[in-house]
Amino acid sequence: LADSEYAYCMDDDAVIGGECEQTFFTDALDYLDRNPEVASLTTRIVDPVMGYDRRPDLGGGERIDGLPEMFMYHGGSHFLRSRCFPKPLYMRIQYGYEELIPSVYAYAAGYRNVFCESLYVIHKPKINKWKSGTEEAERIRMIDCYIPFVLKTRMYPCALYPLLRLFYGLRMARYLKSRGAVALCNRRRKEFLSQLGTVEFVRIRMGQVYRLYRKFGKTVL
Repeated sequence: LADSEYAYCMDDDAVIGGECEQTFFTDALDYLDRNPEVASLTTRIVDPVMGYDRRPDLGGGERIDGLPEMFMYHGGSHFLRSRCFPKPLYMRIQYGYEELIPSVYAYAAGYRNVFCESLYVIHKPKINKWKSGTEEAERIRMIDCYIPFVLKTRMYPCALYPLLRLFYGLRMARYLKSRGAVALCNRRRKEFLSQLGTVEFVRIRMGQVYRLYRKFGKTVL
């Protein structure tokens, strides 16, 4: 619903880091004002529960005015330049990879997504959903496998389907520990595909996918 030039989004269980609290917004907006080709700016996310900072896979992207490019902005803390993204911003899908579609379309339109190390928020969830061996952690690992696969098959050229299918299988082999988990992941993939129904996606060109792959590597697939 926002009609401003910029929008900022932060998880409801996070707070702005104390060291940068006073200049958090002015620093980010000054940067965006200087760099009109930047569609999104993701801040660092400190995650004490997980025991590490959530940092993006930067691949081999360029640096834009000192900040490195990233493939997909992170949902936990990010600034968006409103005109670079469609409205509504997100599809009505379950938790997981909401940011993939707008990030890819922003790149396809000639914009960039960047990561800022010096600005950060602290993520303070009451429950550790990622604790190894739990049902919830297993569900999140499945999401990491099937949602990006399905969305990419709808956004990328059809000719890339076999390659996307290969990377989907490799992710399941890496993240899922049993045949039962793989079978459940495949069922959930079909359910998710059914959820999407007749939702129309704009397919980006092969050359655009290739340029993204050159920048960010296998995470694009």
